[in-house]
Amino acid sequence: MQSTRLIQFGLVSGLGWILDFLVFILLIRLHVDPSIANALGASLAVLWVYLVSVRRIFQCEGGRERRRFAAYAAFQLFAIIIASWAVGEIILHTAIHPLVAKFVVTPATFLANYLFMAWLTSPGESRQPTLSAGKPRILVFVPMYECERRIARVLERIREHLGMHIQEVLVVDNGSRDGSCTVAAAALANLGVPGTLLQNDRNINLGGSHKVAFAYAVAGGFDWIVVVHGDDQADPADLAPLITAGCLHDGIDALLGSRFDLGSRRSGYAWHRTWGNMFFNALFTAVSGRRVGDLGSGLNAFRVAWIREAAWLNLADDLTFNVHLLLLLVHRRAGFRFFPISWREDGQVSQVQLLRQACKTIGIAWGYAWRRGAYLADVHNVHGVDAYGFSVRSENGLKRAIT
Repeated sequence: MQSTRLIQFGLVSGLGWILDFLVFILLIRLHVDPSIANALGASLAVLWVYLVSVRRIFQCEGGRERRRFAAYAAFQLFAIIIASWAVGEIILHTAIHPLVAKFVVTPATFLANYLFMAWLTSPGESRQPTLSAGKPRILVFVPMYECERRIARVLERIREHLGMHIQEVLVVDNGSRDGSCTVAAAALANLGVPGTLLQNDRNINLGGSHKVAFAYAVAGGFDWIVVVHGDDQADPADLAPLITAGCLHDGIDALLGSRFDLGSRRSGYAWHRTWGNMFFNALFTAVSGRRVGDLGSGLNAFRVAWIREAAWLNLADDLTFNVHLLLLLVHRRAGFRFFPISWREDGQVSQVQLLRQACKTIGIAWGYAWRRGAYLADVHNVHGVDAYGFSVRSENGLKRAIT
């Protein structure tokens, strides 16, 4: 579906490109300033593409049509202004013919339009969802490490905002040395929703805990697994409207929370970390060919049928697990979309740790850019495939997902 749309869009864009050049040549012969001529020709071409092709995409978007069109219009306005300025600057500094200057600028505008429309028509932004029969069985997974002061609040927010939609809450402790397990067990006992507390046999990091939860979701026959981190930085309330609206459908494999999308809210998040994340989002967008709104936040949802088929066991166990998992979604042409979330940062992060994480992330981008599927097929975990043992610390007695 995506490739068909892009081919159709390419054909329509080709006719728009011809229209653009014909108008540009006509205006140049009428001695109109090249920058203005480019702006007028490009505007007519964009209008043509919208009326013939893009409007159909927006019409399938339902209530989001106006927002999508606003984004499309803003992008095209910005692109036309930049391209027209570039044409004028090239002519000013090189004295070449205006038509040659426009030819020089055209490849960059084509590439920008292609990447934008690839994002707009990607499977993760499915316009015609196929709803699953019945109510999906949802497992909420809470990774926990030394969250004694926060885990009860996280579980209460899950009960408040997601309780009516979910079948079980699974807390996976990764060897906490404080009283996290005691507090979590007490909170689960009073949750009113089936709940289980597991503890890993050893510290296998955030990615390792994801693997334990993924295996649990598959064995338990769940349809979706929702990830809510136990550090209370993300708010599960941001996901509830999407579940209510039926966004957990067969045409999508993941809903990924983004701290940097339009509509997201950040509290206590340093400006340099924001700009650093924006840089990495742009880098992975270019490397993957899919729009990346966040490389990993504390609120996500994954379709278990996709997890069952994907090769995630060899992915990294550390904090880069989410980056690898995102690339696996891209490589397997999964349907995924980002949604804005609220984020509260109330703890200091070591600058050395940030630098180390940044270097690892650049290495991942480099590896995937050059090797694609072969890179993802490598063994990135350091614990081995038999290291994901756990014990059941407590259950609230309402229901067991596995036997």
